[in-house]
Amino acid sequence: MARQRMMLRPQLATAALLVAAVTTTSTGCFWGLVSGGPSLGILAVPIPISPYLQKKEEDKYWEHERYDRVPILGPIDDSGGPPVALDPPSDDEVIRALEKARPIEGGIPMLWVRNRNNVRIVKEKIADYVDPVRVYPMIGPAQQHHAHYKCTVYYEDVRRVGWPVPHTIRDEDAREVLYIDHNHLHMVGDVDNAECANRGRPDGKSRMAQTTLLDAVLSVGPLLVPISIASVVMVLCVIERLMALRHSRVVPKRFVHCVLTQVEEGAVDKSGALDLCEENSSLIANVFEAGLRRWGRPAVEVEQAILDEGERAAADLRKYVRVISGVSQLCPLFGLLGTVWGMRTSFNAIASESAMGKPELLAGGISEALMSTAAGLAVAIPAMIAYLHLTGRIDTLVGQIDRHGQELVNLISAEALEERGTARPRRTKRAA
Repeated sequence: MARQRMMLRPQLATAALLVAAVTTTSTGCFWGLVSGGPSLGILAVPIPISPYLQKKEEDKYWEHERYDRVPILGPIDDSGGPPVALDPPSDDEVIRALEKARPIEGGIPMLWVRNRNNVRIVKEKIADYVDPVRVYPMIGPAQQHHAHYKCTVYYEDVRRVGWPVPHTIRDEDAREVLYIDHNHLHMVGDVDNAECANRGRPDGKSRMAQTTLLDAVLSVGPLLVPISIASVVMVLCVIERLMALRHSRVVPKRFVHCVLTQVEEGAVDKSGALDLCEENSSLIANVFEAGLRRWGRPAVEVEQAILDEGERAAADLRKYVRVISGVSQLCPLFGLLGTVWGMRTSFNAIASESAMGKPELLAGGISEALMSTAAGLAVAIPAMIAYLHLTGRIDTLVGQIDRHGQELVNLISAEALEERGTARPRRTKRAA
């Protein structure tokens, strides 16, 4: 029996550890209360919970419901007088804010303890104003009511020290200043039908500006004309260059292979090769033709002729590309000019109305300034992308023309013909 009891002890210890692990994880009621995680309900093993933990969770939920949410109230009536915030911060909210800003450090009972006694709170409203109507997500048209309070907390700061020499330190004039924002929303218009209010306008229209795409474009002002012209020119130049820089129109592979192969094999002579080049309208055909006219000349002379014609071909490839680059550089400047002009309009409005601090007087000019900048960038960014793409394609084509031209030099120069043991290749039937 004693031996069986000894064997049961490890099993009981293992079972106890398993129960403790289950109760302190997501399946136990302890973790489910502290973290709000899933619980097995009646299958979980109940263990005693400290009232502190239970009260802490309840207090956290209550604080969220009372102070963290933004209240949504009804519309502001037109009975007269400015709207006034109806809910100043409570004493409980002030004390909570004080504890977050200046928390009391934890102490040791009988050794070191700190308390705040004889607390007095003075609340003073320092700002109270209402924003214009805006559309808030999941709320709709509403006005945000700002109410800022300055709360001064007077208290007696008591610190009791029990070791090594018991004594008490009192500061009867301690105070802390807290700033609490009590913002809430006022619905606009008929809350039940979600209709926007039409107050504040003699014509009965809504105070919320309904801006369309056409209005946004027209708000650019007179600078819309040069920006529009630049955009049209840029689009035309890009389309023309994309069609002109096709590989089949600049360096057709079949033509290059046909000419170089027949010249190397001696299937065509000078006149036959020139006829092949005249029948083709690509740029590399012009380069080959310039080199073939120097058939049998020294390599330096043939290479120079090909280089001269290659430079003309490269210039033809780069046609209109500088125009695209100019558009990408000028349109941001037009946008900047529109920004300066719009800000000038805003400040003129302030000066004429003598009403500093009214944002509605700035809205028109600032909107024009921002739309001018946006219009300039909307044209400049695609122009810069097209310019970089076209220059990269041009560099690739110029490199191919240079490489094929050098191959032709190595076939028709006097040195190359001498190495192959003939000064003039035998003429045969031209290849199609």
